[in-house]
Amino acid sequence: MNINYFIERLDIFLNKSRKHSTIQIYDNKRMSIEVCFGITEFDENRIVLELPSTYLIITGLGLKMRNYNKCGVEIKGDLHSISYEMK
Repeated sequence: MNINYFIERLDIFLNKSRKHSTIQIYDNKRMSIEVCFGITEFDENRIVLELPSTYLIITGLGLKMRNYNKCGVEIKGDLHSISYEMK
């Protein structure tokens, strides 16, 4: 058996079983979100992310995503508003 296969499956299981996300807002130019399941919508003025129990909606100008991976995502740009929408 390949140990990397089992490690990857464990990572997927742990990410899917998490019930909460961590959101850090550094200023009106940068924020990071941990435990992000996916990107629902993306353009330079609006980003919608799927979190474990809700959708996170970020609006602003010149929005860019950085470092998107299975642990989370970092968003940069002029952040104007952040809101939630229930699944």
